[in-house]
Amino acid sequence: MHTWGWEAIDMYAQYHPRWFESPTQYTPTDDYLAVYRKFIPDAWRLRRSGVWFYAEPSDPSAQNLPDQGWKLHISVSTRDSVEALRQALPVLEDELAPFKFLVDPLVTASANGKLFPRGSSGKFITVYPASLAQFHRLGSRLAARLGSLRGPYILSDRRWPGSRCVYYRYGAFRKRSVLRVDGMRNLVMRNPRGELVPDRRNAFWSPPDWVTDPFDSEASQDGAQGHVLCDGRFSILGALHFSNRGGVYSARDNETGRQVVLKEARPYVEIGRSGIDAMAALEKEYRLLECLADTGYFAQPVAFFTDWEHAFLAEEYVEGEHLGVFTIRRNPLYSAGNLSGETLGAYWQTMRDLWLQIARAIDAAHTRKVVLGDLSFTNILVSDE
Repeated sequence: MHTWGWEAIDMYAQYHPRWFESPTQYTPTDDYLAVYRKFIPDAWRLRRSGVWFYAEPSDPSAQNLPDQGWKLHISVSTRDSVEALRQALPVLEDELAPFKFLVDPLVTASANGKLFPRGSSGKFITVYPASLAQFHRLGSRLAARLGSLRGPYILSDRRWPGSRCVYYRYGAFRKRSVLRVDGMRNLVMRNPRGELVPDRRNAFWSPPDWVTDPFDSEASQDGAQGHVLCDGRFSILGALHFSNRGGVYSARDNETGRQVVLKEARPYVEIGRSGIDAMAALEKEYRLLECLADTGYFAQPVAFFTDWEHAFLAEEYVEGEHLGVFTIRRNPLYSAGNLSGETLGAYWQTMRDLWLQIARAIDAAHTRKVVLGDLSFTNILVSDE
Protein backbone atom coordinates (compact mmCIF):
# COMPACT_ATOMS: atom_id res chain seq x y z
CA MET A 1 0.00 0.00 0.00
CA HIS A 2 1.31 3.47 -0.85
CA THR A 3 1.69 5.84 2.11
CA TRP A 4 1.52 9.57 1.39
CA GLY A 5 4.14 11.40 3.43
CA TRP A 6 4.89 15.05 3.99
CA GLU A 7 7.01 14.98 0.84
CA ALA A 8 3.99 14.29 -1.38
CA ILE A 9 1.76 16.74 0.51
CA ASP A 10 4.38 19.47 0.22
CA MET A 11 4.70 18.90 -3.54
CA TYR A 12 0.99 19.45 -4.16
CA ALA A 13 0.80 22.43 -1.77
CA GLN A 14 3.45 24.45 -3.64
CA TYR A 15 1.55 25.66 -6.65
CA HIS A 16 -1.63 27.32 -5.41
CA PRO A 17 -2.18 29.55 -2.36
CA ARG A 18 -5.37 27.75 -1.36
CA TRP A 19 -5.77 24.36 -3.11
CA PHE A 20 -3.73 21.22 -3.51
CA GLU A 21 -2.74 21.50 -7.15
CA SER A 22 -0.75 19.41 -9.63
CA PRO A 23 2.62 20.85 -10.72
CA THR A 24 1.39 20.54 -14.31
CA GLN A 25 -0.96 23.48 -13.65
CA TYR A 26 1.82 25.74 -12.45
CA THR A 27 2.85 28.65 -14.70
CA PRO A 28 6.62 29.11 -14.36
CA THR A 29 8.55 32.34 -14.65
CA ASP A 30 10.76 33.03 -17.68
CA ASP A 31 14.05 33.08 -15.73
CA TYR A 32 15.32 29.81 -17.19
CA LEU A 33 13.60 29.97 -20.57
CA ALA A 34 15.29 33.30 -21.34
CA VAL A 35 18.69 31.68 -20.81
CA TYR A 36 17.70 28.59 -22.79
CA ARG A 37 16.61 30.65 -25.82
CA LYS A 38 19.87 32.57 -25.75
CA PHE A 39 22.03 29.46 -26.15
CA ILE A 40 19.90 26.73 -27.76
CA PRO A 41 18.83 26.99 -31.44
CA ASP A 42 15.15 27.19 -32.32
CA ALA A 43 15.51 23.94 -34.26
CA TRP A 44 15.77 22.01 -31.00
CA ARG A 45 12.53 20.53 -29.66
CA LEU A 46 11.42 21.85 -26.27
CA ARG A 47 8.50 20.38 -24.35
CA ARG A 48 7.27 20.53 -20.79
CA SER A 49 6.30 17.62 -18.55
CA GLY A 50 5.35 18.48 -14.98
CA VAL A 51 8.16 20.49 -13.39
CA TRP A 52 10.63 19.72 -16.22
CA PHE A 53 11.50 21.17 -19.61
CA TYR A 54 12.88 18.53 -21.99
CA ALA A 55 15.24 19.65 -24.78
CA GLU A 56 16.21 17.44 -27.73
CA PRO A 57 18.34 18.30 -30.77
CA SER A 58 16.75 17.89 -34.18
CA ASP A 59 19.99 16.60 -35.73
CA PRO A 60 19.41 13.00 -36.96
CA SER A 61 22.77 11.94 -35.54
CA ALA A 62 21.45 12.64 -32.03
CA GLN A 63 18.29 10.52 -32.36
CA ASN A 64 19.84 7.14 -31.55
CA LEU A 65 19.68 7.56 -27.80
CA PRO A 66 19.72 4.29 -25.80
CA ASP A 67 16.82 3.46 -23.50
CA GLN A 68 19.10 3.47 -20.46
CA GLY A 69 22.67 4.11 -19.42
CA TRP A 70 24.92 6.38 -17.38
CA LYS A 71 23.27 9.78 -16.96
CA LEU A 72 24.63 13.02 -15.56
CA HIS A 73 23.02 15.32 -13.00
CA ILE A 74 23.88 18.89 -12.11
CA SER A 75 23.06 20.11 -8.59
CA VAL A 76 23.37 23.79 -7.64
CA SER A 77 21.89 26.19 -5.13
CA THR A 78 18.85 28.13 -6.31
CA ARG A 79 20.78 31.41 -6.31
CA ASP A 80 23.37 29.90 -8.73
CA SER A 81 20.89 28.09 -10.96
CA VAL A 82 20.67 30.73 -13.71
CA GLU A 83 24.47 30.93 -13.87
CA ALA A 84 24.68 27.13 -14.00
CA LEU A 85 22.38 27.14 -17.03
CA ARG A 86 24.54 29.79 -18.72
CA GLN A 87 27.62 27.65 -18.24
CA ALA A 88 26.11 24.25 -19.05
CA LEU A 89 23.96 25.02 -22.12
CA PRO A 90 26.81 25.83 -24.55
CA VAL A 91 28.39 22.44 -23.75
CA LEU A 92 25.10 20.56 -24.20
CA GLU A 93 24.36 22.34 -27.47
CA ASP A 94 27.84 21.63 -28.79
CA GLU A 95 27.58 17.94 -27.85
CA LEU A 96 24.01 17.61 -29.23
CA ALA A 97 23.09 15.99 -25.90
CA PRO A 98 19.42 15.68 -24.90
CA PHE A 99 18.72 17.05 -21.43
CA LYS A 100 16.01 18.27 -19.09
CA PHE A 101 15.98 21.09 -16.54
CA LEU A 102 13.59 22.36 -13.87
CA VAL A 103 11.13 25.00 -15.06
CA ASP A 104 12.06 27.94 -12.79
CA PRO A 105 13.79 28.99 -9.54
CA LEU A 106 10.72 28.32 -7.37
CA VAL A 107 10.73 24.68 -8.42
CA THR A 108 14.51 24.48 -7.96
CA ALA A 109 14.11 25.81 -4.41
CA SER A 110 11.50 23.11 -3.78
CA ALA A 111 13.80 20.40 -5.18
CA ASN A 112 16.56 21.66 -2.89
CA GLY A 113 14.20 21.94 0.09
CA LYS A 114 14.01 19.87 3.24
CA LEU A 115 10.71 18.16 2.33
CA PHE A 116 11.64 17.03 -1.20
CA PRO A 117 11.98 13.23 -1.68
CA ARG A 118 15.56 12.34 -0.72
CA GLY A 119 16.26 10.14 -3.73
CA SER A 120 15.43 12.92 -6.22
CA SER A 121 16.50 16.09 -4.45
CA GLY A 122 19.13 18.35 -5.97
CA LYS A 123 18.63 17.31 -9.59
CA PHE A 124 18.50 20.60 -11.46
CA ILE A 125 19.71 19.43 -14.89
CA THR A 126 19.73 15.84 -16.17
CA VAL A 127 21.85 14.96 -19.22
CA TYR A 128 21.49 11.82 -21.36
CA PRO A 129 24.81 10.87 -23.05
CA ALA A 130 24.52 8.72 -26.18
CA SER A 131 27.57 6.62 -25.30
CA LEU A 132 30.09 5.97 -22.54
CA ALA A 133 32.65 8.04 -24.47
CA GLN A 134 30.26 11.00 -24.55
CA PHE A 135 29.44 10.44 -20.88
CA HIS A 136 33.12 10.93 -19.98
CA ARG A 137 33.51 13.86 -22.35
CA LEU A 138 30.37 15.64 -21.14
CA GLY A 139 31.12 15.05 -17.48
CA SER A 140 34.63 16.43 -17.79
CA ARG A 141 33.53 19.49 -19.77
CA LEU A 142 30.63 20.27 -17.44
CA ALA A 143 32.77 19.85 -14.33
CA ALA A 144 35.32 22.28 -15.77
CA ARG A 145 32.69 24.84 -16.86
CA LEU A 146 30.74 24.78 -13.63
CA GLY A 147 33.91 25.08 -11.56
CA SER A 148 33.22 26.23 -8.03
CA LEU A 149 29.41 25.95 -8.08
CA ARG A 150 27.88 23.83 -5.33
CA GLY A 151 24.57 22.10 -4.67
CA PRO A 152 22.95 19.53 -2.39
CA TYR A 153 24.60 16.12 -2.55
CA ILE A 154 22.46 13.90 -4.80
CA LEU A 155 22.04 10.89 -2.55
CA SER A 156 21.22 8.43 -5.35
CA ASP A 157 24.41 9.36 -7.25
CA ARG A 158 28.17 9.69 -7.02
CA ARG A 159 30.10 12.85 -7.59
CA TRP A 160 32.09 13.37 -10.73
CA PRO A 161 35.75 13.25 -9.61
CA GLY A 162 36.90 16.71 -8.59
CA SER A 163 33.45 18.32 -8.87
CA ARG A 164 30.96 19.42 -6.23
CA CYS A 165 27.99 19.86 -8.57
CA VAL A 166 28.24 17.21 -11.32
CA TYR A 167 26.95 13.72 -10.43
CA TYR A 168 26.24 10.46 -12.23
CA ARG A 169 24.12 7.33 -11.89
CA TYR A 170 22.86 4.47 -14.06
CA GLY A 171 19.19 4.52 -14.98
CA ALA A 172 16.48 4.75 -17.61
CA PHE A 173 16.63 7.53 -20.23
CA ARG A 174 13.08 6.97 -21.44
CA LYS A 175 10.26 6.86 -18.94
CA ARG A 176 8.85 3.37 -18.67
CA SER A 177 6.64 2.14 -15.85
CA VAL A 178 4.45 -0.74 -14.75
CA LEU A 179 1.08 -0.41 -13.03
CA ARG A 180 0.83 -1.49 -9.40
CA VAL A 181 -2.20 -2.99 -7.69
CA ASP A 182 -2.79 0.26 -5.78
CA GLY A 183 -3.00 2.31 -8.99
CA MET A 184 0.48 3.82 -8.63
CA ARG A 185 3.32 3.13 -11.08
CA ASN A 186 6.84 1.83 -10.62
CA LEU A 187 9.62 3.07 -12.92
CA VAL A 188 11.44 0.22 -14.62
CA MET A 189 14.30 -0.57 -17.02
CA ARG A 190 15.60 -3.77 -18.64
CA ASN A 191 18.35 -6.03 -17.39
CA PRO A 192 20.71 -7.83 -19.83
CA ARG A 193 18.18 -10.70 -20.16
CA GLY A 194 15.51 -8.25 -21.36
CA GLU A 195 13.48 -8.48 -18.16
CA LEU A 196 11.83 -5.42 -16.63
CA VAL A 197 13.39 -4.54 -13.28
CA PRO A 198 12.86 -1.55 -10.93
CA ASP A 199 14.69 1.69 -11.71
CA ARG A 200 15.06 2.74 -8.10
CA ARG A 201 15.88 6.26 -6.94
CA ASN A 202 17.23 5.20 -3.58
CA ALA A 203 18.70 7.76 -1.21
CA PHE A 204 22.06 5.97 -1.50
CA TRP A 205 24.35 4.66 -4.24
CA SER A 206 22.73 1.46 -5.58
CA PRO A 207 23.56 0.78 -9.26
CA PRO A 208 22.17 -2.37 -10.92
CA ASP A 209 24.29 -5.45 -10.31
CA TRP A 210 25.11 -5.85 -14.02
CA VAL A 211 26.93 -2.50 -14.43
CA THR A 212 30.40 -1.38 -13.39
CA ASP A 213 31.13 2.10 -12.07
CA PRO A 214 32.76 4.06 -14.95
CA PHE A 215 35.48 5.20 -12.57
CA ASP A 216 35.97 1.88 -10.76
CA SER A 217 38.34 2.41 -7.83
CA GLU A 218 38.62 6.14 -8.56
CA ALA A 219 35.08 6.79 -7.37
CA SER A 220 35.10 8.09 -3.83
CA GLN A 221 32.92 6.74 -1.08
CA ASP A 222 32.08 10.26 0.06
CA GLY A 223 29.01 10.67 2.18
CA ALA A 224 29.64 7.62 4.37
CA GLN A 225 30.39 8.92 7.86
CA GLY A 226 29.99 5.57 9.55
CA HIS A 227 28.57 5.00 13.03
CA VAL A 228 31.09 7.01 15.08
CA LEU A 229 31.21 10.81 14.78
CA CYS A 230 33.06 13.81 16.20
CA ASP A 231 36.42 12.00 16.52
CA GLY A 232 34.82 9.10 18.35
CA ARG A 233 32.75 11.07 20.85
CA PHE A 234 29.33 9.97 19.57
CA SER A 235 28.27 6.46 18.53
CA ILE A 236 25.05 6.20 16.52
CA LEU A 237 22.62 3.66 17.97
CA GLY A 238 19.83 3.96 15.39
CA ALA A 239 17.90 6.27 13.09
CA LEU A 240 14.78 8.00 14.38
CA HIS A 241 13.79 9.94 11.26
CA PHE A 242 15.06 10.93 7.81
CA SER A 243 14.33 13.94 5.65
CA ASN A 244 16.13 15.66 2.81
CA ARG A 245 17.63 18.01 5.40
CA GLY A 246 19.37 15.06 7.11
CA GLY A 247 18.76 12.33 9.63
CA VAL A 248 17.80 12.36 13.30
CA TYR A 249 19.63 9.66 15.26
CA SER A 250 19.71 8.11 18.68
CA ALA A 251 23.33 8.08 19.84
CA ARG A 252 25.59 7.55 22.87
CA ASP A 253 27.88 10.28 24.17
CA ASN A 254 31.05 8.29 24.82
CA GLU A 255 32.41 11.01 27.11
CA THR A 256 29.50 10.75 29.55
CA GLY A 257 27.88 7.43 28.64
CA ARG A 258 24.51 9.18 28.28
CA GLN A 259 22.05 8.77 25.42
CA VAL A 260 21.66 11.81 23.16
CA VAL A 261 19.84 12.82 20.01
CA LEU A 262 21.87 13.82 16.95
CA LYS A 263 20.25 16.11 14.37
CA GLU A 264 21.98 16.25 10.99
CA ALA A 265 22.04 19.04 8.40
CA ARG A 266 23.28 18.63 4.82
CA PRO A 267 24.94 21.61 3.09
CA TYR A 268 23.01 23.52 0.39
CA VAL A 269 19.65 22.06 1.41
CA GLU A 270 17.41 25.12 1.58
CA ILE A 271 15.04 25.89 4.45
CA GLY A 272 11.97 28.10 4.03
CA ARG A 273 11.14 30.72 1.44
CA SER A 274 14.32 32.65 2.16
CA GLY A 275 16.43 29.60 1.29
CA ILE A 276 18.46 29.47 4.51
CA ASP A 277 21.18 26.83 4.33
CA ALA A 278 20.26 23.82 6.50
CA MET A 279 23.64 23.90 8.27
CA ALA A 280 23.21 27.56 9.21
CA ALA A 281 19.68 26.86 10.48
CA LEU A 282 20.95 23.98 12.65
CA GLU A 283 23.77 26.10 14.07
CA LYS A 284 21.20 28.78 14.97
CA GLU A 285 19.07 26.13 16.70
CA TYR A 286 22.10 25.21 18.79
CA ARG A 287 22.69 28.86 19.75
CA LEU A 288 19.03 29.26 20.76
CA LEU A 289 19.10 26.07 22.85
CA GLU A 290 22.18 27.44 24.64
CA CYS A 291 20.27 30.66 25.29
CA LEU A 292 17.34 28.69 26.76
CA ALA A 293 19.39 26.06 28.59
CA ASP A 294 18.93 27.50 32.10
CA THR A 295 15.12 27.63 31.90
CA GLY A 296 14.58 23.91 32.45
CA TYR A 297 11.88 23.79 29.77
CA PHE A 298 13.94 23.00 26.67
CA ALA A 299 16.20 20.14 25.57
CA GLN A 300 19.76 20.74 26.76
CA PRO A 301 22.33 21.28 24.00
CA VAL A 302 25.39 19.02 24.20
CA ALA A 303 27.56 19.92 21.18
CA PHE A 304 27.58 21.33 17.67
CA PHE A 305 30.12 19.92 15.22
CA THR A 306 30.79 19.05 11.60
CA ASP A 307 31.75 15.60 10.35
CA TRP A 308 32.75 15.15 6.71
CA GLU A 309 30.67 17.93 5.08
CA HIS A 310 27.63 17.68 7.36
CA ALA A 311 26.69 19.56 10.53
CA PHE A 312 25.35 17.85 13.66
CA LEU A 313 23.59 19.10 16.77
CA ALA A 314 23.80 16.84 19.81
CA GLU A 315 21.15 17.41 22.47
CA GLU A 316 19.90 15.51 25.48
CA TYR A 317 17.58 12.56 24.92
CA VAL A 318 14.26 13.29 26.63
CA GLU A 319 12.09 10.39 27.75
CA GLY A 320 8.36 10.83 27.35
CA GLU A 321 5.49 11.04 24.90
CA HIS A 322 4.32 14.03 22.95
CA LEU A 323 1.48 16.13 24.27
CA GLY A 324 -1.03 14.93 21.66
CA VAL A 325 -0.66 11.29 22.74
CA PHE A 326 -0.60 12.23 26.43
CA THR A 327 -3.85 14.21 26.29
CA ILE A 328 -5.70 11.35 24.60
CA ARG A 329 -4.22 8.54 26.70
CA ARG A 330 -5.06 10.29 29.99
CA ASN A 331 -8.51 11.54 28.95
CA PRO A 332 -11.22 9.55 30.80
CA LEU A 333 -13.58 10.05 27.85
CA TYR A 334 -11.47 7.46 26.02
CA SER A 335 -11.25 5.01 28.92
CA ALA A 336 -14.10 2.52 29.10
CA GLY A 337 -15.80 2.55 32.52
CA ASN A 338 -13.52 5.30 33.85
CA LEU A 339 -15.70 8.37 33.32
CA SER A 340 -16.72 10.16 36.51
CA GLY A 341 -16.64 13.58 38.05
CA GLU A 342 -13.56 12.58 40.01
CA THR A 343 -11.58 11.35 36.96
CA LEU A 344 -12.61 14.38 34.89
CA GLY A 345 -11.50 16.68 37.69
CA ALA A 346 -8.14 14.94 38.02
CA TYR A 347 -7.64 15.13 34.26
CA TRP A 348 -8.54 18.83 34.25
CA GLN A 349 -6.01 19.50 37.03
CA THR A 350 -3.27 17.58 35.20
CA MET A 351 -3.89 19.47 31.97
CA ARG A 352 -4.09 22.80 33.81
CA ASP A 353 -0.67 22.18 35.36
CA LEU A 354 0.78 21.21 31.98
CA TRP A 355 -0.58 24.29 30.22
CA LEU A 356 0.84 26.48 32.98
CA GLN A 357 4.25 24.92 32.38
CA ILE A 358 3.89 25.52 28.65
CA ALA A 359 2.93 29.15 29.27
CA ARG A 360 5.99 29.58 31.52
CA ALA A 361 8.20 28.01 28.85
CA ILE A 362 6.86 30.44 26.24
CA ASP A 363 7.37 33.35 28.61
CA ALA A 364 10.94 32.21 29.36
CA ALA A 365 11.69 32.16 25.63
CA HIS A 366 10.14 35.56 25.01
CA THR A 367 12.02 37.05 27.97
CA ARG A 368 15.23 35.99 26.18
CA LYS A 369 13.87 37.46 22.91
CA VAL A 370 13.44 34.01 21.33
CA VAL A 371 10.37 33.42 19.15
CA LEU A 372 8.98 29.87 19.06
CA GLY A 373 8.00 29.51 15.42
CA ASP A 374 6.77 25.91 15.54
CA LEU A 375 4.80 25.10 18.70
CA SER A 376 2.52 22.08 18.39
CA PHE A 377 1.23 19.04 20.26
CA THR A 378 3.86 16.86 18.58
CA ASN A 379 6.95 18.79 19.67
CA ILE A 380 6.11 19.14 23.35
CA LEU A 381 7.24 16.09 25.31
CA VAL A 382 5.63 15.09 28.62
CA SER A 383 7.64 12.94 31.02
CA ASP A 384 6.13 10.36 33.38
CA GLU A 385 6.68 12.76 36.25
